[in-house]
Parts: sequence; structure tokens; C-alpha cells
Amino acid sequence: MIRKNKLVNALCYIAFTLIELLMVISIIAILASILLPVLKQVKDQSKKISCSNHLKQIASGLFMYSDDFAGMLPPHGEVFDGSSNNVWQEYVAINYLNIPRSSLGVWNLRSNIMKCPADQNPNSLHGLMSSYGMNYWITSSKTGKKLSQLKTPGQTFLASDCYRGKYLIVGPLNVNVSRITCRHPENKAGIFVYSEGHISPKKIEDIGDYNATSTFWEGYL
Repeated sequence: MIRKNKLVNALCYIAFTLIELLMVISIIAILASILLPVLKQVKDQSKKISCSNHLKQIASGLFMYSDDFAGMLPPHGEVFDGSSNNVWQEYVAINYLNIPRSSLGVWNLRSNIMKCPADQNPNSLHGLMSSYGMNYWITSSKTGKKLSQLKTPGQTFLASDCYRGKYLIVGPLNVNVSRITCRHPENKAGIFVYSEGHISPKKIEDIGDYNATSTFWEGYL
């Protein structure tokens, strides 16, 4: 009889332990379903902030370039400094952002300002890894254009997230390569730095395609 009671007690204890374990597992599953989306949002927000900081530093580099070149922005093509030809990202990164040339082709380098942390599709241009492009329409093919001549600098973007490692942006929709891209899922938006330095996200569908009368694209209207 005593042995039977002990067996019953042991079975009850095991059953109770299993119920507790299942309850703990259920609670963990519920917490995970709540916390994982929140953690993803936090991670996405962190990438967005980092991307914004990169663009702000890039804009600072472009402003310093403008100060050194009689108020001009970099040209469409390569910047020639008397000894070498570089696309604008390369020239600005090396000369104004203190990034060594050897680091520009290293995609996973944390200090690579030219890389958006949300960009998972690296492409190389002239050995340079870049996630950002400059607004094609506010510069020119040879000497560039004067930053001070922009009539709507707070409405005209200077640089933004760019598709496939290119260095110029000519449109968001009708171009296969040199176009704006959206890497930030929070608002399905690209990050833009404007010609007077402020940063703002903008949804691609809110931009519309290139329009010669749009102050978003054309700052000399």
C-alpha cells in the first residue's frame, strides 16, 4: 500500500512538472512573439539613424569640397585634382572624411561611411563600395555647379540612398541603375540629405519620377 501511494505521488509530481514546463514554454513563446518584432524595429531604427549620420557626414564633405572649389559641387564625372581622377565619393572620402583609400573597397568595415548598414547588396564601382548617390540634376558634367546658386536648398536633395553602388541619381522609377532605392522598411523610405544639410526620410511613391519643374530635383528653377 505504501509503495502504491509512493508511485501515485511520483506520477502526480511528474505530471505536475510537465504541466509547469509546458506553461513555461508557452510563456516564452508568447514573450518571443511580442519581443522579436520590437527588437527588429529597434534594429531597423538603429540602421536608419546610422544611415542618416553617414549622409550628414557625406554632406559635410561635399560642403567642404564646395568651399575649396569656388563654391562648386563635384561634377558628374570624375574629379581631377591634378594628379588623379576619382568619382566624387572617393575624392570626398579621402580628402574630407579622413577615410583611407584602402578602406573604401572593404564592404564590411564598420567605419565605412559610404555604406548604409541596411544595404545587403554591395556593388563595386572603381573598387569603391558605396550605398549613396548624389543628385545628378544639381551638378554638371565638367566643372559642377555652384551650391550657392540653388534657389531652394531646403527642398532640393543633395544625396540619398542609391541603387547598386552607383554615384549619381537621375530618377527614382524610370532608371534601371542610377536611381534612388528604399532600404528602410519602417516607412518603406529612402533617406535624403538636402542641399542646406537637413536629413529627412521620404517614401519613393511620394517623390514621383524626375520632373524638370520639381524643386526636389531641380534647385536652380
